[in-house]
Amino acid sequence: MKEIKREIAKLISNSGDCCGATWEELRKIDKLVNLFKSYARSLVPESIKVRKLSEEDAYEYAHRVFQEMREEILNKINKENK
Repeated sequence: MKEIKREIAKLISNSGDCCGATWEELRKIDKLVNLFKSYARSLVPESIKVRKLSEEDAYEYAHRVFQEMREEILNKINKENK
């Protein structure tokens, strides 16, 4: 999750990371991380939830979902800026 938090901080924070982020930016980052966790859990099919995923498989799946969400967010930002 630390990598996801760093990636979201790059998008949200004016400084480009969590260290230089304001309190308001940190709250937004935390909200987005929690939203991502919830969204990622909702995408996992029930059949996968029943069997235990290895930590590596779960991380890989979450990372793939994050990349898709990141692209979607960037596309929305680009559309709004046009």
